[in-house]
Amino acid sequence: MPTTCSAPRCTNSNKDGYCCTMFAQDPKLKQKWIDAAGIPDWKPSKSAVLCEVHFHSSELFRVGSKKLIRKGAIPSLFCKCQQPMKRKSLAEIQPEQQYNESIEFLPHKKIELRNDHSYVAVENSEKQEKKRYLQAASALRYCTEMSPTYKTLVVTIPKPFVYMVKLNRPEKLNAMNPTMWKEFKECFEGLSMNPDCRVVILSAAGKTFCAGIDLQGVMDMGQSLAEHEDIARRSKLIESKIKAYQDSFTAIEKCSKPVIAVIHGACIGAGMDMISAADIRYASSNAYFQIKELDIGMAADVGTLQRFPKIMGSDSLVRELVYTARKYPAAEALESGFISRMLDNEESLLNKSIEVAEDIASKSPVAVQGSKMSLVYSRDHSVQEGLDHIAMHNKAMLQSEDFLNAAMAQAVKGDPPIFSKL
Repeated sequence: MPTTCSAPRCTNSNKDGYCCTMFAQDPKLKQKWIDAAGIPDWKPSKSAVLCEVHFHSSELFRVGSKKLIRKGAIPSLFCKCQQPMKRKSLAEIQPEQQYNESIEFLPHKKIELRNDHSYVAVENSEKQEKKRYLQAASALRYCTEMSPTYKTLVVTIPKPFVYMVKLNRPEKLNAMNPTMWKEFKECFEGLSMNPDCRVVILSAAGKTFCAGIDLQGVMDMGQSLAEHEDIARRSKLIESKIKAYQDSFTAIEKCSKPVIAVIHGACIGAGMDMISAADIRYASSNAYFQIKELDIGMAADVGTLQRFPKIMGSDSLVRELVYTARKYPAAEALESGFISRMLDNEESLLNKSIEVAEDIASKSPVAVQGSKMSLVYSRDHSVQEGLDHIAMHNKAMLQSEDFLNAAMAQAVKGDPPIFSKL
């Protein structure tokens, strides 16, 4: 039996450092090589001896017990050898490693076939690193070329696919004025549709996270109300303002990307409405929270009374905080579950939030966004309705390449895949 495969583009020969023992004269095997090699006019002779050819796992999908080649895929060339030669190949195979996995063969450096039809083997991690670099460059290019500018917010990208939205009215303790309400909604609606964004960190400039609503804006609205004598028309104007403010923070909840709120200093009134709509909340040890609306003679109307009780485990504590408008320190918030982490200072708070955001951004965006959608929906519906909802979603999403690639990586304990933008 010869020790070299007769097929062109096959690197499994002694001169290339491989010792192939999987030779055969099966006509079906020859056809597989013809298809894989991409040389229609190559016809192996009847006496040709060929080694086994395999396809990359990302190009296969299962139908029952059968593996089929994905439509439109260009098969990669593989050879399944029982034993590698003692000297390392270009794929850096460890000598002590039992060779039971396929090695991917890609064209030579210039991405074209050389005269001797030889291919070189490269590790998947090298391809993934290149893809990661290109994706990161794309995200950063979006930041510098396309990111909109706001008067009250600053948007940056500390890591690929991680966007940071910073409240930027430190001279006013980040109090919410009409411009900030409007820009906040526009910003989160834009990030929800931005394929370069997978996670959002919500932070604030200055010593205070948010001092609530800017009372100057309330006074301006009072002047607008004075123009109408009829109570119905004044009520209509007030309702439109309340609805607009509600929509600003609902944009956090409707944003398809997870939002991590990082709070330092005071978080009062509208600040509580804001962070109650976030997915994750971290705070520094000097942070405190306050549902302040009762102290100015009104009931909170922008989300705290609707979302805060569903976050907390104690209805009694919720009612105490609402009715008394007392300060709610970070340590107590951590103990009662309103925040999930408390860090010593603002720097460590931001570092930890970026670390967690980067981890989330490395996951499948199909899976992450589907999970957020289901969590929000299930919170406001029965268990059965939530189950039906996610079943409807996953009957399509489980056909995604993300599920296939992630599942295969877990099965072979390989490097996590690099996911395409969504």
